[in-house]
Amino acid sequence: DDNAVLPAKFRIPNKLSGRPVVEIADGVFQKQSTVEEIIFPDTLRVIGEQCFLDCDSLARFNVPSQLETIGNDAFKNTSWLINADAGEVAVGRILYAYKGEMMPDSAIVKDMSSLAASAHSGDIIDFGQYINAADGAFKDQANLVYAEFPNTFLSVSDS
Repeated sequence: DDNAVLPAKFRIPNKLSGRPVVEIADGVFQKQSTVEEIIFPDTLRVIGEQCFLDCDSLARFNVPSQLETIGNDAFKNTSWLINADAGEVAVGRILYAYKGEMMPDSAIVKDMSSLAASAHSGDIIDFGQYINAADGAFKDQANLVYAEFPNTFLSVSDS
């Protein structure tokens, strides 16, 4: 409901109608400016596109152990992302975004022992520590010139 006013601390239930909550649909909480903290169920696997877009007060959330996928711009314009340090921004073992502009000749490598790690002079992103990257994690990063992925990587997503 677009007119709903959610509490500052909002808990998403483990089950709805007797079924486990495994996904939050695209845009569900978009523009809910009263929400400061979200408590996700441990059963959650997917956070949809623009799910928390423009939830400018959202500063805290837990990381569900089963989380595998985060949609494009899911946390865009949240206090959490705005206050994150430049560089790699992760949600658990998912690389959510690269904040800021990458240096020229930047690369994604499957681990730091890769020959590509020393062959590039820009930012080096070690994907060996992640299981996935969120949709749009490297969107508009013109200086990213090389990418390789570990065998354990779940998928390569949009943008």
